[in-house]
Amino acid sequence: MQRDDFENTNKRLFERWSSVYDGFWFRLYFTPLYRYIIRVIEEKETDVLRSGGSMLDIASGTGEILKRLAEKFPQAIFKGIDMTAAMAEKAHDKVTKLSNVSVSIGNANMLPFLDSSFDVVLISDALHHMYDPERVLAEVRRVLKTNGLFLLVDPAKETPIMVMFDWLFKPIEKAYRYYSLSMLKDLLTRCDFTILDGKRLFLN
Repeated sequence: MQRDDFENTNKRLFERWSSVYDGFWFRLYFTPLYRYIIRVIEEKETDVLRSGGSMLDIASGTGEILKRLAEKFPQAIFKGIDMTAAMAEKAHDKVTKLSNVSVSIGNANMLPFLDSSFDVVLISDALHHMYDPERVLAEVRRVLKTNGLFLLVDPAKETPIMVMFDWLFKPIEKAYRYYSLSMLKDLLTRCDFTILDGKRLFLN
């Protein structure tokens, strides 16, 4: 599948899902993941965010993580970007009362931010829907400050249940590539990141 077809397929998928993404079945999967991600960021970057740091959430979806962190760290600046207009609109509505959050529509292949702009960058459950992961990670590297934190969370290809999901969801999620932990570590190393930690959490 070519880039345009790959990305347009995913846009259509998430346009449809945007209306139910905060619903019960998605929350059942995402809520523990959100809690874990927020806990990791708090453990590693609390001082930075309390002192007015900045965070970018790539493929920010309906903005749930942005909202929760922005409420915890009102001194910090949070930005979200998503290629799907309906998702970005949902996120905007969710954070509209928070002055330290903004959400825009854009592609992770070409982030509309200056070099070394963010102390924290997050990609959660989205890299497998991106056509050119090397290009995306190069953009992350560019906008991340020196010694900044990049947190990458993605479905674990090696788990038996994800093998089953791969078979079940292929007709629905037509444009994706699952990665194993070793594949992600190799990808991050090739893209000039220093890996501080890598683990499997449930299906991710």
